[in-house]
Amino acid sequence: MTVHSFKSERRKERLLGVSVILLSVLWLANILFQWFLSDNTVIADSVPELLTYITISALFGLVCAIFTAFRCPGRDALKHITKAFGYCSFMMFISSWSGYDMYVYFYPDKVLSYDTKYKVVHPGPSKGKSGRCEAGLKIKDKHTGHWFNICYSNNKLGKERIRDYGEVWVKTRVNEAGSYLESYKVYPEKSYFSIPSPPTALQQVNKGIISFPRPD
Repeated sequence: MTVHSFKSERRKERLLGVSVILLSVLWLANILFQWFLSDNTVIADSVPELLTYITISALFGLVCAIFTAFRCPGRDALKHITKAFGYCSFMMFISSWSGYDMYVYFYPDKVLSYDTKYKVVHPGPSKGKSGRCEAGLKIKDKHTGHWFNICYSNNKLGKERIRDYGEVWVKTRVNEAGSYLESYKVYPEKSYFSIPSPPTALQQVNKGIISFPRPD
């Protein structure tokens, strides 16, 4: 005689549901943390960033496909294997995106502090679906040669006395993969407005003017 325990089955279902929710929350938190890091991280040109993510995703998808092949032998095996490879590869690609950013943040070889140059650009970096920032503060990274691009508003630029270009103090975490901007401080006394160039039409007029020597 078989005795079914409904309480035991319900506990297993609840435990499974809680586990799925917890894993989903952790996965989303990891994605959001990676996006936060990517705003303040620049990767060196020598790093094959995209190739690394594609390779890792393909290998993970292959493992899922092999596991599915042993679990689902039969007529529809190829269909299940293809789906498993696609789903696993996609999820791993999303999860591993910005992996180098996390590597730079958690495993720096050293922490550098130095003065470097900055410039203000309009518009600023992208904010996703909500458009672009009103302005961007671009800071030169001496380690990689790239520019950090920080989201700013014109109002915030005025409050912090940040003009068109100048010097800034930065503190960065660096390793062979890139640099992470930990903190920065703009020097207001070394911040300048750029002189706008005259209109093109005025430049052409000036070029066409012929000067004659003044009579004695």
